[in-house]
Amino acid sequence: RVVSEVAADVALMAGSAQFAVVLHELLRNARQALAPEGGEVRVTVRRASLGDGREGCEIQIVDAGRGFSEVDARHAFDPFYSGRQAG
Repeated sequence: RVVSEVAADVALMAGSAQFAVVLHELLRNARQALAPEGGEVRVTVRRASLGDGREGCEIQIVDAGRGFSEVDARHAFDPFYSGRQAG
C-alpha cells in the first residue's frame, strides 16, 4: 500500500521522463523491501529550504523494510552495486 502526502504549493522542475524512472525505481525498491506480508510505503513531497535563500522540493520515501546492512550502506551510491544475490 502506498500512502502519499503532497503539498499543494510545490513545483518541480525536472525532466519528466528521467524523473519518472527515478521515482519508479525508488518506489519499486521500497516495495521490495517490505516484509512478505506487506506493509506501507509513505511518499511525502514538500517545499524545502536549500540553505542559501532559495527554496526547493523534498521528496521522502519511507518503507517499513529491514533497511541497509552495513555493507550495503557503504556501497549505496556505487554504480552497478547490488546487495542482492546474483541469479
